[in-house]
Amino acid sequence: MQIGSLVILEMNKTGSTLFWAAADPMMPGFYQSEYNRSALLERCPSGGPARTERFRLTHVPPGGWQPKYRKAIQDRANLSLS
Repeated sequence: MQIGSLVILEMNKTGSTLFWAAADPMMPGFYQSEYNRSALLERCPSGGPARTERFRLTHVPPGGWQPKYRKAIQDRANLSLS
């Protein structure tokens, strides 16, 4: 999914979501015939958006995943979410 210039890929097998800029040359584009899960996870370190432009968030609380994801999307896509 893409919101503004932010690409969001939910990886249900790992319980995490990857975020990156649509223009990032190190990340895949849409509609590729294959994606390498390991490579994608390696390129998107966990730890959240403060660490890098490419990052991974997990669904695991504390506080639930919704506020964490909302903030990441709002900060990166320059959106006002209400």
